[in-house]
This record gives sequence, structure tokens and C-alpha cells, in this order.
Amino acid sequence: LDCGGRRSPARRWLHEAGVEIPQRVQDCGVTYFSRYFRQRRDSTLDRSALFGLRGELERLLFLGFIGDRGTFGVVFITLPHDDELEPLRHNLPWETLAASIPAIAPWVDARNAAPLHDVQVMSGHQNVRREYAVDGAPLALGLLSVGDSLCATNPTYGWGASAWGCRRVGAA
Repeated sequence: LDCGGRRSPARRWLHEAGVEIPQRVQDCGVTYFSRYFRQRRDSTLDRSALFGLRGELERLLFLGFIGDRGTFGVVFITLPHDDELEPLRHNLPWETLAASIPAIAPWVDARNAAPLHDVQVMSGHQNVRREYAVDGAPLALGLLSVGDSLCATNPTYGWGASAWGCRRVGAA
């Protein structure tokens, strides 16, 4: 059972044993600027509204998502080489942009939530699909690869469950 995640050594081990596992790789072409918060106990915001917190501005997407124990996140998604949006890696520009978007502003307001840390930047994501069977025949008997060991996707579209595919920011 291979539960080793997107960096599982199983493919390398099989290569060393003379078994080549084909894989398809596609660059996601996005950078994430994320910030996580804990909702204040006296906040009246409905956490289920975070499922609908998403939108598209001229050069970025934004979305919100629920965490556990009263936490949630807000992320801005940009193209990786958009130098003008690079300052979003810092708290003040991130907070200024978040506060200027009516759908996000109440969620990042200090009366409703407290940040858990500074802005987190993630980039270099790839969609990866490993083919452990060709024409229905397994390439390695007794191996079951699951989750990100089998297939890893852009986190925005996978929501923790892998599926093949990726939409670039601004694409239809």
C-alpha cells in the first residue's frame, strides 16, 4: 500500500527494480498567497458562507475555505510571474487587498477573526498522474497506490481529493 504522497519513493524503487512507471505531468501555472485565521467566538459570520467565498478579479482569483476548530483560510491565486502582485507575499499588502474586497473584508476584520500566521506562499504546483497499469495490466503486482501517490492536482481544484486536470488562472 503506497500512501507516500506526491513525493512517494515507490516509482523510484520500481525504476531501480527495472519497472518503468509512466507519469503525466502538467504545470498548474499558479501561485497561492494564503492566510489562515481563527474566527472569534463572538463573531456572527456564518462559516458555511466560506464555501461561496470565491471570485475573480482582473489578474487574480480568490477563495475561502473552512478549517477545523473555528479556523478558515483565504487565498489569492495569481499567475506565477506577475511581478506587480508579488508584494502579496507580505502581510500589509495582503491585508490591504483583502480589506478592499467586500466579500472578504468581514472575514479578515479583526472584530471577526485573528490571523494565525503571516502570509504563506505556495508555487510550483504540478498535476501528476502515475500510470501503474497499462492497457489494464498492472506493472507491479501487489502494489496499491492511493491519494497523492497515484495522482496529485492543483490544490484549488482537488480540495484534498486528487483528480486529473488543472485550469489556469484566466482560462475558460
